[in-house]
Amino acid sequence: MTSGLGIRVEALHKSFVRKGQDDLRVLTGVDFSVAAGSYVSLLGPSGSGKSVTLHIVGGLMDPTTGRVRFVTEDGVERERADVRLGVVFQNARLLPWLTVERNIRFVLEHDLPESEIEPRVCDVLELMGLRDFANYYPHQISGGMQQRVAIARALAFRPDVILMDEPFSHIDEITARLMRAEMVSLWRRMRTTILFVTHDLAEACYLSEQVVLLTPKPTTVHARVPVELSFPRAYGSDAMFDAERNVLRLFEEAIGGSLNARQRAALEGQFTTPEKS
Repeated sequence: MTSGLGIRVEALHKSFVRKGQDDLRVLTGVDFSVAAGSYVSLLGPSGSGKSVTLHIVGGLMDPTTGRVRFVTEDGVERERADVRLGVVFQNARLLPWLTVERNIRFVLEHDLPESEIEPRVCDVLELMGLRDFANYYPHQISGGMQQRVAIARALAFRPDVILMDEPFSHIDEITARLMRAEMVSLWRRMRTTILFVTHDLAEACYLSEQVVLLTPKPTTVHARVPVELSFPRAYGSDAMFDAERNVLRLFEEAIGGSLNARQRAALEGQFTTPEKS
């Protein structure tokens, strides 16, 4: 698989009209870039417009003003109609009346001949460890396994860009950690561009090469934070602790210092310096 396309988000503004009230301003001048083949997370407090931004990037929603461009590694702009996008949502959104294999096949049937569909489905089933579950229905597999299917379905497109909207937020932490590790492993092999939405600071630091930190509404970009750690990364390591504390400091700045002392202590309690053996 190629390294995908870069994303350039330029001066995005988004407001929603409310009857009898002022328009709700969600985004106000959001600007950031995602290099081709990189893994970037959008991190911000709940309600900060992360999903709105992702939906605009994916063409699922129009901005009020501003634009999103997709560019090759050489800087050549690609028309949106020619961009292959894979999208993974918070919920797997599988069709319950179709098997795992058929859920993946379904999204390819209108675009590819049968001769190409079969090998693609087999490839992603193998890649995501789903081969033995191909004939299971969604209700017969766990939530974590359903998200594997959703990721496999996105990969079946052989996408230029994968957009992920808090895909691990509804599964238990142990399963989520395993899936994050698998996601990093897949990305390192494929180098497909990934834009990942999360409100989980530790998750953003574990997964990403860069964290784009958003403010509360009306949302703008507070900081673009490189996570300069080698892969694979280890939870609880000194390096991860330092990265998380750096992002936490900027997060506090982004929300305008509105945390009280108790809230700040609770947040900092998530990041305890690892014990030395």
